Amino acid sequence: MFLAAVLMAMVFGRCGINSQEKKNPDTMTEGEEVAISQDPMHLKPTTVGEELDLEKRKSDFEEYFKLNKKREESGTLSDAETARLEDELGECEYYSDWSDAIGEGCSWFCCGSIKRAYATSELAPSNKISYNAHNVLYTYGDSWVEGVKGYGIGESITIVFDSTSTQPNSIQILNGYAKTKSAYKNNSRVKTLRLYNMGTHVTDLELEDKIALQTFDLGFLLGERGKEWELKFEIIDVYKGDKYDDTAISLITFNGPCH
Repeated sequence: MFLAAVLMAMVFGRCGINSQEKKNPDTMTEGEEVAISQDPMHLKPTTVGEELDLEKRKSDFEEYFKLNKKREESGTLSDAETARLEDELGECEYYSDWSDAIGEGCSWFCCGSIKRAYATSELAPSNKISYNAHNVLYTYGDSWVEGVKGYGIGESITIVFDSTSTQPNSIQILNGYAKTKSAYKNNSRVKTLRLYNMGTHVTDLELEDKIALQTFDLGFLLGERGKEWELKFEIIDVYKGDKYDDTAISLITFNGPCH
């Protein structure tokens, strides 16, 4: 059980919006307007974050571990190296976790509990890089990649929640193989992702083709507290990769009330 890695810092964005609640149009945020106005069976992102500078984050990540290893082995760093490590690269301490690489703090995952993830298929490992399902939960720089011939239409990934987990009402997704810009463009990305809540089709999530965190505020709680439950995400349509037909997702995480 790899929950400890997830709980280090995950969770993002705003809490969900109740699409049935009447709002004053003059005071609604852009995200609230989107959540209320759109077709509930075909949801566009409520909000889309800033595009991630993957190359810079990868470079910072590598520099952090290089300096940290040097300090551990030699016991000393120059004043400039110490300042760089502690003042400018300090956030990279948790870069094994996608949530911190993106720069978010803790909310739903402080009381949410994911047990495991599994998929209908996974691309075979290559050069010691795995593409398995649990990569979408926390592994920085890695992704789940479906493993069938073609674009993976109909393939799915399922996330299983512990019986003690609080219920989310918002989903955040980082689309594609978001390791580098070239990896993102060369591989296929999800265009439409069908969401099943405990086996029942809830809605289709319509993802944008951007290297950014996309938030879908559902306006209702998912799952059922008190027993183990799961959410399934099925690939319905894709943005075709420039080089490969393999379809990838880097991160699926959640938000909502912590109770």
